[in-house]
Amino acid sequence: MQLKYQFSPQTDADFMANYAIGSSSYWSHLRLGYQPRWDWRLDPEFGLQAGQNYRIVKASIFAATPVLGGAMLELNTGLQANLNPPKKWYVGVGLSKNL
Repeated sequence: MQLKYQFSPQTDADFMANYAIGSSSYWSHLRLGYQPRWDWRLDPEFGLQAGQNYRIVKASIFAATPVLGGAMLELNTGLQANLNPPKKWYVGVGLSKNL
């Protein structure tokens, strides 16, 4: 499932969720977007993943900007907490393009 709501030309919210019946696992993701008048987009993100033997909670900051050919360069960093400590920091870099 994916839902998106546009609050204004600069702000929006995205929610995605999935449930797998066979493994009784799920994940969900909420992103609150803000795009100032310049090209960068800045979003706080929150995520939850869980199954029979695990549970992961994430909170991060996401940033994206257009690059060549209509692709988006995406950067994020955040904190991931599992059922068993310790908490872990992570950094991600991505490249995406709508087809």
